[in-house]
Amino acid sequence: MMQQFEIGNYTKKQINEYLQAKQTTLQEAMNNEIQNPEIAAILHSGFPKMVQKIYSLNKFQTFFWEKRELLEGYILGRLNEALQPKKGKK
Repeated sequence: MMQQFEIGNYTKKQINEYLQAKQTTLQEAMNNEIQNPEIAAILHSGFPKMVQKIYSLNKFQTFFWEKRELLEGYILGRLNEALQPKKGKK
């Protein structure tokens, strides 16, 4: 499911700001029972509205907790893409 959607720049920024504010890493946040649903909520808010209606926040938070090991690598890769300069730009 996650590969079907890009993580938008605004959502990436929100996640990075959240992690900085909490002074934690993505892995630590995803393994924390309190922070995990908060990260899931940030991601869910960045989904297209139709997906948000079909896949409720509560359902996504449950999925996000149960599949956190699988999703961590994907999300980390997407966040790192935002930090790398775009091709052709200096």
